[in-house]
Amino acid sequence: MTVDSLMSAPGPAAGQAFAAQSRLLLEAAVIINSSLDSSSLEATILAEAARLAGVHKAVLLMSRGDVLVAQEALGLSERSRRSLVVPLEGSVFGRALLSGETVAVEDVGSAAPGAARALCADEGGSLLVAPLQSHRAAYGALVLLSSEAHAFGEDELAIVRTFAIHAAIALDNRRLMREKERLAVRDGLTDVYNRGYLELALERTARDLRRNGGSASVLFFDIDGMKTVNDTYGHQAGDRLLVTLATLLQQCCRDTDVVARYGGDEFVVLMPDTGAEGARRVAAEVDAALARHNESVSEGTRLSASSGAHSVDAEGIDSLLREADRRMYAAKRLRGGR
Repeated sequence: MTVDSLMSAPGPAAGQAFAAQSRLLLEAAVIINSSLDSSSLEATILAEAARLAGVHKAVLLMSRGDVLVAQEALGLSERSRRSLVVPLEGSVFGRALLSGETVAVEDVGSAAPGAARALCADEGGSLLVAPLQSHRAAYGALVLLSSEAHAFGEDELAIVRTFAIHAAIALDNRRLMREKERLAVRDGLTDVYNRGYLELALERTARDLRRNGGSASVLFFDIDGMKTVNDTYGHQAGDRLLVTLATLLQQCCRDTDVVARYGGDEFVVLMPDTGAEGARRVAAEVDAALARHNESVSEGTRLSASSGAHSVDAEGIDSLLREADRRMYAAKRLRGGR
């Protein structure tokens, strides 16, 4: 080993400091990744970043088109958080995100205008901006604030930049997890609930009726002439009809109702706490919505659907879907079997 290598090698103190920093960074990464299923992930990211950098103020700026907005803040008033909207272009925050580099402003009072200066109550404050980027998306920027000028050295830049990578991955993993959960219960084409979720909702409704009494209703819909549409105008035209009916059903129903694609061109609306009169009213609203839709579209995109309704109390819950299905097909036959 040469004299130069001996002189440049880190000493015991530096090695201990590096090990301590690595341990803190690992702990922070574990904490945020254990919060993926929590609504407080953003707050946890800020708390851990502030702890790593030894500051008491932090902001999570999220990209919204051509601006960055403060989604979460630590140590700032709610009013300050809501008012913080900065352009992506031309701001120190946007520069960090667009360049992918961690940016330090050593003296906000003299070196940073506008929003950056407003974030620091002390004119001699400083800030550190780290981009939140993964290979899938650019989420925004992590901002750490200090009331002291020149508060962030090379060590802070390195550890915050590394932590920001972990934070972006955590945000990405949460997005993927939520998307997976959504796809598990949603129809991929129409984005209404799928048959599996409908069956679970029916079981839940049955339990509620048997426990609390009351009534529930189902509307069963089947698009008329779907095969003709597919054969004449193509399957994309048929898909548009499916999406249109799903959208109209959602618009006509309450948030507590369950709109589901039962299969093929069949849809079901489950309406808890709804009797026969309420079901008839919703069916009439759907008919009116279909009529309005057909007034403004061409022949190939007109939408017709047969429907059947059934309402029950606790004793008839097992027949709810089956009877609505039977009534829908009876209505279809009366309309000429389309």
